Amino acid sequence: MINRRFFCKTVPCALLLSFMGLNASDKTPSTDEVFSILDRVSKLVFPQIKALNIDALSYFKLVLSHSKISKKDKNFLINGCLWLDEIARQNYQISFVNLSQNEQNRLLNLVIKEQDWGENWVYDLLIFCSEATFGDPIYGANIDANGWKWVAHETGLPQPKVPFL
Repeated sequence: MINRRFFCKTVPCALLLSFMGLNASDKTPSTDEVFSILDRVSKLVFPQIKALNIDALSYFKLVLSHSKISKKDKNFLINGCLWLDEIARQNYQISFVNLSQNEQNRLLNLVIKEQDWGENWVYDLLIFCSEATFGDPIYGANIDANGWKWVAHETGLPQPKVPFL
């Protein structure tokens, strides 16, 4: 017998998969692969993240787990990863994370130009990457205040003692 909780958990996933046109034989990225896609795309669209040792991935994980971020925004971030991976599989027959950096760049540019969601998704990623880079180090992404040092930012006082997010 199906209980309400099981129904509420499985129906949205089933609808998402049917909306994406996937069937049981298609490969859907795991949570780890979704995080890998977020990590790789953030470094492609905001290359300074790597040079500054900004932990944007930990910030994305914080955003995706926090109650103050809307479900719509969280779903868009995750769905963008799923859609990007689906397009990678259609064009290259492998997952986005297994593409070379040049192929990832080409695919990302294609998505930005040709997909209705592409430009908005990359814009949202850039916003979150900026927050990770210039946010207070208390949130864990701006390690050693490297983002602040990069732009010679003088921090205001007092600084937060606990994270808001």
